[in-house]
Amino acid sequence: MISILIPIYNISVCELVQSIHKQAVALNIPFEIILIDDNSEQQWKDTNKQLSTLQNVEYKELTENIGRAKIRNLLADTAQYPYLLFIDCDAEIDNTSFIDNYLSECKGTTIVCGGIKYDNNCPNKDFYLRWKYGIKRECKKTDFLSSNFLISKGLFDKIKFNELFPVYGFEDTFFRFSLHKQGIKSKKINNPLIHKGLYDAEEFILRTEVCLRSLSDLYQKQLIPDDFLEYLRIGKTYKKLYRLHLPKVVASFYNCTHFFSKWMIKKTSSLFLLDIYKIGFFCKQMNHAK
Repeated sequence: MISILIPIYNISVCELVQSIHKQAVALNIPFEIILIDDNSEQQWKDTNKQLSTLQNVEYKELTENIGRAKIRNLLADTAQYPYLLFIDCDAEIDNTSFIDNYLSECKGTTIVCGGIKYDNNCPNKDFYLRWKYGIKRECKKTDFLSSNFLISKGLFDKIKFNELFPVYGFEDTFFRFSLHKQGIKSKKINNPLIHKGLYDAEEFILRTEVCLRSLSDLYQKQLIPDDFLEYLRIGKTYKKLYRLHLPKVVASFYNCTHFFSKWMIKKTSSLFLLDIYKIGFFCKQMNHAK
C-alpha cells in the first residue's frame, strides 16, 4: 500500500525508523521502508545498517554522493507500492497517528504535505539563526515541503525531482514549480515532523551561498526557465533590480560590506540582514561584479 522513503546522509535514523516501523506494523498494512545512504561517513553507515534487520525495511548504501534530487528519484524507482511517503532523515515524529493520518489520504492521484515544526525553544544559541529561519519562514509555507509529503507513485513518475540541481537547495522548489506549471495542487494537512537538523550560523550562511551559486550557474547556462527565477522570492527581487539597472550597484555594495554583513547576521540573527546579504551575493554570482 505505502512505501516510506528516507534518504540518509551523516545522521542516525534509528529512532526515526523505529518509530515509523512501530506505527506501520500496528496498522497491519502492506508497507515497506526504504533507506538509501548517500555515501555517509562510515560511523553513520555502521549505525544505520542495523535497521535492515527490521521486518519490511530495506537498507542500501551508495558508493558516491548523488545529491538530494537524484536520491529521491532513486528511492521512488525502488519503491513497489502505489503511494510514496518521503521523509527527511533529520526529522523526529511526536505523533502516534503520523502514518495513519497519511493513510486516510491514499486515494487516487494525490499529493499531500504534512508540514514541519521546530522545538519551541532553540536548543543552542549558536543555532539560533537557523532555528529562527525555520520558525519564521519554513513553518509558514502553506502548500509543499519535500521533507514530509505523500504522493501517488503514478504522479511522482510524471514529475520527479529535477536532477540538474546537483547540490543542496531549490530542488524542492523546482518540484513545487513543476506541479504549479501542470496545474497540480498539493493538499496541506496537520501532520508535521519536527525538524532536528539544525546547524550553526556559519554553516547556514555557507549552505545558503552554495544554493545561490548553484541557482545562478543553472540560470546563466539556461538550464532552468526564466519563469522559475521569477517564481522564487529572491528571483523576483533580482528581476526588479535588473529592470532598474541596479544589480551591479548591489553587487558592488556586497563586495565592500560582505564580511561586516556576515558578522552582523551572526551577531543579530536578523532575517532582514540575511535577505540583503543573499541578494547581494546573488547579484555578484550573476556576474554583475567581479
